[in-house]
Formats: sequence, structure tokens, C-alpha cells
Amino acid sequence: MKRRVAIALLAVALGRAQRPPEPGPSATEAAVAPPPSLCTISPTGLPALPSSVTLPALPQSCTAPVYPTPTSTPIKVNTSAGLQAALTKAACGAHIVLATGVTYQGNFIIPGTSCASNPILVESANISAFPQWTVVNGVATWSPPPSRSLAGSSAFPALASPNSAPTMDFSDNVAGWYFAGLEFTTTPTAQNVYPIIGMGEQTTSIAALPHNITFDRCLVHPAPCPASGLCNNVQRGLTLDAVNGSVILSNIWGIVATGMDSQGIMAYNTPGPLLIAYNEVEATGENIMFNTECPPSGYGPGVQGIPTCVVPSDVTIVHNHLIKQLAWRSLPAGCDPSKYQCYNVKNSFEIKHGQRMILDSNWFDTTFASGQLEFIIVNCYIQGPFVCGDLTVTNNLFEHGPQIAALTGNGNAQTGQRMLFRNNIGVDISGVNFGGRGIFMQVQNTAWLTVDHNTIVNQPPLGMGFNFSDEPPSTDLHFTYTNNIQYGPFFANGMGPGATLAALPKPTVADTALVGDYWPNLSELWKVYGTPIYPAEWNIYTPRSTATPATGQPGCSWNNKPILPCWPLDWAVVGFTDFNGGNAGTNLPGLVLGPSSPYRGRGTDSLDLGANVPDVVKAVNVTVPGRPAHLAPDK
Repeated sequence: MKRRVAIALLAVALGRAQRPPEPGPSATEAAVAPPPSLCTISPTGLPALPSSVTLPALPQSCTAPVYPTPTSTPIKVNTSAGLQAALTKAACGAHIVLATGVTYQGNFIIPGTSCASNPILVESANISAFPQWTVVNGVATWSPPPSRSLAGSSAFPALASPNSAPTMDFSDNVAGWYFAGLEFTTTPTAQNVYPIIGMGEQTTSIAALPHNITFDRCLVHPAPCPASGLCNNVQRGLTLDAVNGSVILSNIWGIVATGMDSQGIMAYNTPGPLLIAYNEVEATGENIMFNTECPPSGYGPGVQGIPTCVVPSDVTIVHNHLIKQLAWRSLPAGCDPSKYQCYNVKNSFEIKHGQRMILDSNWFDTTFASGQLEFIIVNCYIQGPFVCGDLTVTNNLFEHGPQIAALTGNGNAQTGQRMLFRNNIGVDISGVNFGGRGIFMQVQNTAWLTVDHNTIVNQPPLGMGFNFSDEPPSTDLHFTYTNNIQYGPFFANGMGPGATLAALPKPTVADTALVGDYWPNLSELWKVYGTPIYPAEWNIYTPRSTATPATGQPGCSWNNKPILPCWPLDWAVVGFTDFNGGNAGTNLPGLVLGPSSPYRGRGTDSLDLGANVPDVVKAVNVTVPGRPAHLAPDK
């Protein structure tokens, strides 16, 4: 009942073929075509990059799950024992229906029943109240995930673990199970739950891994925190170690832990493909993470590959809302970080082991400097079995955090390879507000990293914007940086911007705006020039104010400028239509360059510098249908 779909970015974005649409509409919507496939990537509206650019390999396939049509009479269950019995006895094509308002308490085991061509459907009796997609004015759109406010209500059947064991766990050799409209949770007495939904851990062959597993319109969360704010540790929401595993239109939250990592969704023992689409995911640690069972990172045994452990591959992550709470900075109340009592807040997306992944049209909503300090990290910095590469990051919105990304390989040909950041917007990326450096990126040991047409409104306390974390000669090969807008120049371990770029082996740096960059002219007054200067043919624009922000302070064009008062003055000369509203997130279209901006049409492709803002806003607004991208989610 599932269809493998060849995944490709739209031709308008990267010059590659568009995937075919989903099958036709249902009988009830015969006049309206359904939304495109859940695997669809949003267009960037930008031309294809030059053939000289080495692009990441895309996922080789994406499984777009199709809602099963059971071939058996519905089995209605109202008790915990009845549910486990129905799961154990289910034959292919079975239809198990759970009653709403009932809590099924236990640790439920999915047996090794293999039904890849005739799946087993386990659904809520109330699933029709939460349609996958809706039609408004003749246009079909995907529905938002069910609100977390429905947790514990009569709208959902709830499965709850009473202890540290998973609420649901999958046996080896299972295939073809579809779960729809269910709530997976814990009882208030459950302690140190790991994970709420588990599968594929320490499975030693790809054949034995769960296959064709889908969670659709589900709620995954622990019991609410007590009034004291000190929650029971829940280390993970869902382990997605499956072949053709999908999490769609679901809401995962409250995955908080003190003194340890926690993940909303984690995969580390699977070759993929995986689909994570149209979800809200909240965790103190990594919202979504890819790792390995191999030492030193994992604990094995897992599926052993040659020459490395099995690599999570062919992963499509689209239209998700990845959330962290700013209030976590001071929680649990009175915690002592030296005693591992505080929440260990990390990044929103991490790859320790993975390849051929797409992050498109996602909303990265809030993080701060704590255990880590960036939204995205490719983290293959130590030697070992790791593969980290072929990552495509397009059409995403990053709001309210200290840094967009840290991309790190370990110097071998399997790590830090072929990554693309294109047509993304970052607003309120501030080391002042959220700690850290307030920069765009930090990179080391990368090859074929391409950064093109991004608008990053960052606020670095020290005035720097992009960090190469290695001593010259640079370990970052084939670096391409074109058509971007960011605040501050490049730097590397105390080197000036010119020396940093000179240390790169034959980079492509062109037609980009480094706002507030003092390097080409260290002082408008003294005419002391920085060396080496930027090559004139690179067209590096350095918009900066010449104002003196306060009596007795240096001007904004000096190398020791007072960053905080000069930062808004520097941005003011770029020429956005509404810089303040854009950076606040209340008017993202305000980050379009106005008619008088000197950076209109200055790109290598004759387009405006920065992101194609209207297309990013459209893509991210689809992420949470009906909810403007700057509004907060259910919290």
C-alpha cells in the first residue's frame, strides 16, 4: 500500500526533475486534486547553480505513505489486555480500532508480523475528526498536526507506559503497520522513559529491521511536568530505526531531560529511506538526530556495514516546526548545572552519521547557548566509522537563536562532504539575546560546501560573521559563497578577514554583502587599509554606516566600532523594505530589498542578493497551515 517515489528538487531550484504527483483524489473529493506528495520539495524560485558547483547527492527515494484500506472486519478494543491481544493476533489487512477517551496502560509489543503489501491499520475511532488534508476555496492543503491541547482528552485513545520501558516497542522482522490518531504517553509515575516508541535498536540485519512503519496524526509526549517543574527524564520520543519509516502530521513534545541529551526523533540503525513531514517536534536535546550504533558514539551491535556501520540515508525532512522553549534557560527552577540538574539544551537537527538528506521548508523556532548553540550541526569531528555528507538545506526559516549552523568533518573523504545551504532566512540570530557568537556558520574540514542566496540577520557581539575553525592552510576545500547577506566578515582563529579568505584553497566567493564589515577600509578617517584586501573581482560589498553613534565613541566604519549601537545603523544602509519587522519575524516579507537598495540585481545570476524571500515565506507558511510563520505554536 506504499509507493516508492524518486525524490528530486524542482528543476527551477537545482535543475533536476520534479517528482510525479500523488495518486488521484478520493471519491469524496473528486472535484479537487489532493495536496502534492508529502515528499514534495518547495521551489526556491532561483535558477540552477553553475555546473562548476558540486551539489549534494539527493535522497535516492522517498516513501509517501498511503492510508491503508483494511481487508478485515474492524476489531474494536477497549482494554489494555484486549489491545495487546489484538496486536499479537493481527493478520495482514487487519483493522484495529481504539476507543477515544480510554487510556490503555502498558508496554505494548508489536509482533514480528510482516505485511508489507497489505498493512495492518491501528487507528482511533475518532480519526475522521482529524483529516489529513482539507479543502478551502477549492484548494487542498495538508492539515496541521493535532494540537497538544488535546492530550488527555476524549478526542484521542491514549497508550501510556507505567514505567521506564517504551509505551510501544517493535519486534524484529515486522513490516507494514500504520498507526493513525493515537496518543503515546506515560503515566505520572513513569521514570526515565527511553524511548516512548522504540524500534530497531541493536537489530543486526537490515532484513530484520522494521519495514514500512507509519505514524500519522499522532501525539507523542510524557505525562505533564508537575507544578515544581522537575520532570521525570524522558530521553526520547520516537526511535525511527526502520526501512521506509514515516512520521507525518504528528505532534511530539515535552521530551525534556536533565543532565543528558534527549531527542524528539532519533535514527541510528537504519539505511533509510525515512520521511519526517508536517510535524511539530520539541525536545531539550536534539529535536531530530541521526547517529550510529558503532563505537565510540554508539553501543552496538546494530547492523554492521562495510566499511562502516549502516548509514542512515535517503532522509526527507520537510515542513516541520522544530521548537525549543526559551523558558528552559532557567529550568528546572533552582537547578545546579555542576550537578547535571539542568536541562541540557542542544541543537534542533544533528547528523553524527548520515547521508543524502534534505531539510526543506522547516521552521526552526528558538534555541540558545547551552549544551550547544546552533540550530543545525553536522558533527563528525572525531575519527571513527562516521559518514556525514550530502545534506541539502533549502527554504527554511531560522528564528531566535545564537547561530545557524556548525559543519564539521574529521578530515577524511567520508565526512563534511557536499553540503548546500540555499534560500534560507535567519532572523534574530543574536549572540546578544541568546548567547554564543551570533554568527551565521562555523565550519571545519568540509569539502564542496555551497552557501548561496541566504538572508541572515545576525548580531555578533564581536562583529564577526562566519568562522573557519582551523589554522591555515584551510581544511575547507571547494568552498562556494555567493549572493548572501549576513552581518560581519569571515574570520579564523584571530586572523583578519582578508587573511582568512586568502587561506582558503581556491574558493568561489562572489557578489555577497558582509554588512558592517570594516576590513576594506579600517578607518574612514585615517585611511588605514586592511591587508590582504578582498580581490576586486569577487564583488564583496561591505555596507556600513559612517555615523558616530555617540560622542566620544569611534565611528561605525572603524575596526573597533561599538557593535551594539552600530549594528542597526549598518543594517539601515542595506535597503530592506522593513528591516525591523523582518528581523522581529512580524513582517518577514519586509526582508525584500527595496527599490533604492544598491544590492538589487547584484547577484551572480543578476537577481537580488539574499534569499528569494517570498518563496521562503510561502514554503514555511505551508509548514503550519493557516498559521502565519511568525506566530507561536501551541505551548
